[in-house]
Amino acid sequence: MSDPRNEMSAEEGSAAPTVADQITRSLGSVWSRHASQRPSEITTEITDSVVVCTFKDAVASFNAGPVVEEDADANGNGKPQEAPRVSNPSAYRHEAIAAVSRLTERRVVGFIPKHDKKTDTATEKFILERKTKKN
Repeated sequence: MSDPRNEMSAEEGSAAPTVADQITRSLGSVWSRHASQRPSEITTEITDSVVVCTFKDAVASFNAGPVVEEDADANGNGKPQEAPRVSNPSAYRHEAIAAVSRLTERRVVGFIPKHDKKTDTATEKFILERKTKKN
């Protein structure tokens, strides 16, 4: 696998998005499923065996949990499609780790979340298994 730091991003004119771009999109989708809204900005940095994703304007919406859509019945009364859910940090953690592992093609050996309520910013750090050297 090539080094994602040396690839051009889609915004710079490359046809293929970088691994960091793919992780940003994937974790944005995972976050959105577990929060009441998408973060205003998501950035991803990859260095050696560490992936760091930063979500701006995100902590309050994650703590609020997902929005449950309502369907109208035959009488026009709204009925929830499912029981209201609260955010489930364990489910989020599992999905986020799976996404990073799949996209980096490396096992995630550590996950360190930091959610700062004051700045409404979440930082998720994923520690990856070291690359094995091929002889």
